[in-house]
Amino acid sequence: FLIIRRPPRSTQSRSSAASDVYKRQDRYSNNTNRPLEGLPICIKSNIAYTQLPCHGCTPSLANTYPKKNSEIVFKLLNLGAIIICNTNMHELAFGVTSNNPYTGFCLNPLNDKFCAGGSSGGSAALVSSGIIPLGIGTDTGGSIRIPASYCGTVGYLSLIHISEPTRQAEISYAVFCLKKN
Repeated sequence: FLIIRRPPRSTQSRSSAASDVYKRQDRYSNNTNRPLEGLPICIKSNIAYTQLPCHGCTPSLANTYPKKNSEIVFKLLNLGAIIICNTNMHELAFGVTSNNPYTGFCLNPLNDKFCAGGSSGGSAALVSSGIIPLGIGTDTGGSIRIPASYCGTVGYLSLIHISEPTRQAEISYAVFCLKKN
Protein backbone atom coordinates (compact mmCIF):
# COMPACT_ATOMS: atom_id res chain seq x y z
CA PHE A 1 0.00 0.00 0.00
CA LEU A 2 3.00 2.27 0.01
CA ILE A 3 5.04 3.39 -2.94
CA ILE A 4 8.46 4.65 -2.00
CA ARG A 5 10.71 5.37 -4.90
CA ARG A 6 13.77 7.46 -4.40
CA PRO A 7 13.51 10.16 -7.02
CA PRO A 8 16.29 9.88 -9.60
CA ARG A 9 16.85 13.60 -9.27
CA SER A 10 16.60 15.78 -6.21
CA THR A 11 16.50 19.53 -6.05
CA GLN A 12 17.31 19.48 -2.36
CA SER A 13 20.89 18.86 -1.26
CA ARG A 14 21.85 17.06 1.95
CA SER A 15 23.05 20.32 3.47
CA SER A 16 19.73 21.97 2.60
CA ALA A 17 17.80 19.11 4.24
CA ALA A 18 19.98 19.39 7.36
CA SER A 19 19.37 23.13 7.37
CA ASP A 20 15.60 22.46 7.35
CA VAL A 21 15.98 20.23 10.42
CA TYR A 22 17.89 22.95 12.29
CA LYS A 23 15.28 25.55 11.33
CA ARG A 24 12.53 23.30 12.71
CA GLN A 25 14.48 22.79 15.95
CA ASP A 26 14.96 26.56 16.28
CA ARG A 27 11.23 27.15 15.79
CA TYR A 28 10.44 24.61 18.53
CA SER A 29 12.94 26.10 20.98
CA ASN A 30 11.73 29.66 20.24
CA ASN A 31 8.08 28.56 20.46
CA THR A 32 7.46 29.85 16.92
CA ASN A 33 6.69 26.50 15.36
CA ARG A 34 3.97 26.30 12.71
CA PRO A 35 0.71 24.37 13.30
CA LEU A 36 1.83 21.18 11.50
CA GLU A 37 5.56 21.50 12.24
CA GLY A 38 7.27 18.16 11.70
CA LEU A 39 4.06 16.17 11.10
CA PRO A 40 4.71 13.35 8.60
CA ILE A 41 2.09 13.19 5.85
CA CYS A 42 1.55 10.91 2.87
CA ILE A 43 -0.10 12.04 -0.35
CA LYS A 44 -1.90 10.16 -3.09
CA SER A 45 0.20 9.55 -6.21
CA ASN A 46 -1.85 11.94 -8.34
CA ILE A 47 -1.10 14.99 -6.17
CA ALA A 48 1.69 17.21 -7.49
CA TYR A 49 4.79 17.52 -5.30
CA THR A 50 8.02 18.46 -7.02
CA GLN A 51 10.13 16.07 -4.90
CA LEU A 52 8.18 12.92 -5.87
CA PRO A 53 6.92 11.51 -9.16
CA CYS A 54 3.28 12.32 -9.86
CA HIS A 55 2.38 9.28 -11.89
CA GLY A 56 -1.19 8.39 -10.95
CA CYS A 57 0.03 4.78 -10.66
CA THR A 58 0.09 4.24 -14.39
CA PRO A 59 3.13 3.15 -16.46
CA SER A 60 2.74 5.90 -19.06
CA LEU A 61 3.45 8.58 -16.40
CA ALA A 62 6.12 6.63 -14.49
CA ASN A 63 8.84 9.29 -14.52
CA THR A 64 6.66 12.38 -14.45
CA TYR A 65 7.76 15.08 -12.03
CA PRO A 66 5.58 18.16 -11.65
CA LYS A 67 7.10 21.58 -12.24
CA LYS A 68 5.28 23.06 -9.24
CA ASN A 69 3.49 21.86 -6.14
CA SER A 70 -0.28 21.52 -6.03
CA GLU A 71 -2.16 24.03 -3.91
CA ILE A 72 -2.67 21.63 -1.02
CA VAL A 73 1.00 20.59 -0.96
CA PHE A 74 2.04 24.24 -0.98
CA LYS A 75 -0.26 24.93 2.00
CA LEU A 76 0.84 21.84 3.94
CA LEU A 77 4.53 22.66 3.50
CA ASN A 78 3.93 26.26 4.62
CA LEU A 79 2.22 24.90 7.74
CA GLY A 80 5.30 22.81 8.53
CA ALA A 81 4.19 19.34 7.41
CA ILE A 82 6.75 16.89 6.03
CA ILE A 83 5.61 14.91 3.00
CA ILE A 84 7.13 11.46 3.45
CA CYS A 85 5.86 9.54 0.42
CA ASN A 86 3.22 9.15 -2.23
CA THR A 87 0.84 6.22 -1.92
CA ASN A 88 -0.67 3.49 -4.04
CA MET A 89 -4.03 4.08 -5.68
CA HIS A 90 -6.36 2.70 -8.29
CA GLU A 91 -4.79 3.46 -11.67
CA LEU A 92 -5.55 7.08 -12.62
CA ALA A 93 -8.05 7.19 -9.70
CA PHE A 94 -10.58 5.33 -11.80
CA GLY A 95 -11.90 2.59 -9.53
CA VAL A 96 -12.94 1.61 -6.03
CA THR A 97 -10.47 -1.15 -5.09
CA SER A 98 -6.93 0.27 -5.39
CA ASN A 99 -6.10 -3.01 -7.12
CA ASN A 100 -3.51 -1.87 -9.61
CA PRO A 101 -1.80 -4.15 -12.16
CA TYR A 102 1.18 -1.76 -12.37
CA THR A 103 1.87 -1.02 -8.68
CA GLY A 104 0.16 -3.97 -7.03
CA PHE A 105 -2.80 -4.76 -4.82
CA CYS A 106 -3.38 -2.36 -1.94
CA LEU A 107 -4.11 -4.55 1.07
CA ASN A 108 -6.36 -3.58 3.93
CA PRO A 109 -4.28 -3.40 7.14
CA LEU A 110 -7.25 -4.58 9.21
CA ASN A 111 -7.63 -7.78 7.19
CA ASP A 112 -5.19 -8.59 4.40
CA LYS A 113 -7.74 -10.76 2.62
CA PHE A 114 -9.55 -7.57 1.62
CA CYS A 115 -8.64 -4.51 -0.39
CA ALA A 116 -8.23 -1.06 1.12
CA GLY A 117 -10.89 0.44 -1.12
CA GLY A 118 -10.24 3.10 -3.67
CA SER A 119 -9.17 5.06 -5.25
CA SER A 120 -7.32 6.66 -2.30
CA GLY A 121 -6.74 3.29 -0.62
CA GLY A 122 -3.01 3.73 -0.11
CA SER A 123 -3.44 6.84 2.03
CA ALA A 124 -6.20 5.23 4.10
CA ALA A 125 -4.16 2.04 4.58
CA LEU A 126 -1.10 3.93 5.81
CA VAL A 127 -3.13 5.90 8.33
CA SER A 128 -5.03 2.81 9.46
CA SER A 129 -1.80 0.87 9.99
CA GLY A 130 -0.45 3.65 12.22
CA ILE A 131 2.59 4.32 10.03
CA ILE A 132 1.52 7.86 9.17
CA PRO A 133 -0.84 10.02 11.29
CA LEU A 134 -2.30 11.95 8.36
CA GLY A 135 -2.87 11.14 4.70
CA ILE A 136 -4.14 13.19 1.80
CA GLY A 137 -6.29 11.75 -0.97
CA THR A 138 -8.58 13.01 -3.70
CA ASP A 139 -12.29 12.46 -4.14
CA THR A 140 -14.53 12.81 -7.17
CA GLY A 141 -17.03 10.07 -6.36
CA GLY A 142 -16.34 8.09 -3.20
CA SER A 143 -12.55 7.83 -3.33
CA ILE A 144 -12.25 9.04 0.26
CA ARG A 145 -15.40 7.61 1.83
CA ILE A 146 -14.92 4.06 0.53
CA PRO A 147 -11.30 3.56 1.74
CA ALA A 148 -12.05 5.28 5.04
CA SER A 149 -14.92 2.91 5.74
CA TYR A 150 -12.92 -0.14 4.63
CA CYS A 151 -9.82 0.73 6.67
CA GLY A 152 -11.43 2.08 9.85
CA THR A 153 -10.20 5.64 9.49
CA VAL A 154 -12.01 8.93 9.33
CA GLY A 155 -12.10 10.43 5.84
CA TYR A 156 -12.78 14.12 6.13
CA LEU A 157 -14.08 15.85 3.02
CA SER A 158 -14.87 19.41 4.01
CA LEU A 159 -17.81 21.43 2.77
CA ILE A 160 -15.36 24.18 1.89
CA HIS A 161 -13.11 22.37 -0.56
CA ILE A 162 -9.47 23.06 -1.18
CA SER A 163 -9.71 22.29 -4.84
CA GLU A 164 -8.05 22.88 -8.13
CA PRO A 165 -9.83 23.03 -11.46
CA THR A 166 -8.68 20.51 -14.04
CA ARG A 167 -9.56 20.17 -17.69
CA GLN A 168 -12.44 17.80 -17.02
CA ALA A 169 -13.49 18.07 -13.39
CA GLU A 170 -12.81 19.66 -10.06
CA ILE A 171 -10.70 17.52 -7.76
CA SER A 172 -11.46 17.86 -4.08
CA TYR A 173 -8.78 17.02 -1.57
CA ALA A 174 -9.59 15.20 1.62
CA VAL A 175 -7.80 14.01 4.72
CA PHE A 176 -7.55 10.56 6.30
CA CYS A 177 -6.97 10.72 10.01
CA LEU A 178 -8.00 9.49 13.43
CA LYS A 179 -7.64 5.77 13.32
CA LYS A 180 -10.67 4.26 15.03
CA ASN A 181 -10.01 1.88 17.92
